[in-house]
Amino acid sequence: MNVSFDSSLWREPKGKAGRPQWVYWAFRCDGCLYTIPALYHFEQGLVFDVLQPLSERELNLFYQKYQRYDGEGDPLPSALEHQIEQESPVRRLSLQNICVDGLVCTDFSSSASARTPWNQEALVEWREAYADCLQQQFFACQRFCLPYKHQGTQENIGSLALTVREREVFYPLSASFSLEAGLRQKKLIKWQYPFTGEELTFTFQHLVQEEAMLNHAPLYIVSAVYTCTPAPPQKIRLAFDSSFQEEGCMEAGSIGMIGGCNGPTAIFCANSLSEKPDGQLVYAKPSRRRNESPRFQLTGVFVQARGNQTFRLGDHISSSAR
Repeated sequence: MNVSFDSSLWREPKGKAGRPQWVYWAFRCDGCLYTIPALYHFEQGLVFDVLQPLSERELNLFYQKYQRYDGEGDPLPSALEHQIEQESPVRRLSLQNICVDGLVCTDFSSSASARTPWNQEALVEWREAYADCLQQQFFACQRFCLPYKHQGTQENIGSLALTVREREVFYPLSASFSLEAGLRQKKLIKWQYPFTGEELTFTFQHLVQEEAMLNHAPLYIVSAVYTCTPAPPQKIRLAFDSSFQEEGCMEAGSIGMIGGCNGPTAIFCANSLSEKPDGQLVYAKPSRRRNESPRFQLTGVFVQARGNQTFRLGDHISSSAR
């Protein structure tokens, strides 16, 4: 299989193919088996594929459960999107960094695809190239491309360390409420912590109204701050639906897709605050009306299931080119 220095699984390879170093490194993360068949060497760096075998039975059950949402139509509620992503048999690795022979690389790119019962033609070339380690017909593939200057282009890599970001579990929680602009209101929402059964209280307080210009007209974004008592054993964060739609306004629609409590809209507003309050910031749906009572739509809670994990591969394995 010809591999170019690119993370894309869809574009045709361009340029000189990389030199393969066959390693067949495997590790388990969150109950899933992952295999790296080979490292492809280039003058610019490395490219490698991470394979995840998939159960046809699990894929079919997942597809049957959510097939009615497959296709064009209205955007899915954010809570449903989180639920579908969480239950999907295809588990993409979210890497914080990649360490090659002791050198940490944070500047990398990746893409992913899957060979499934309803998409059997995808990744045929990968199925043939990695037949030695693919015992199952269906699998997912994630390709990573990272710039890396090795001492010599003909030398093999001795070790690879992958640091996987923390894993969160999503719990739906539907709550909608308003806070009057300019008033020192408080809103309390109770939630039972799933691991201990302890009741947590989220306290929301109105903070400030920000003004931005959009299509030569003002757009008002209200932020609030929330705290949680008692402090939960694991880290948690709340998910909000901060979508914003306006007829014939593409920029406003874009805010709806990228906004929320931790998107670019939130970054813009948070940077304008002279003092950062204690607690977590959240943003209501943007409005064209000044001093309109902001409405917050809480959709769920993310609970940290584990922290970052690092998988060290190849430290005691002698790899040779094939």
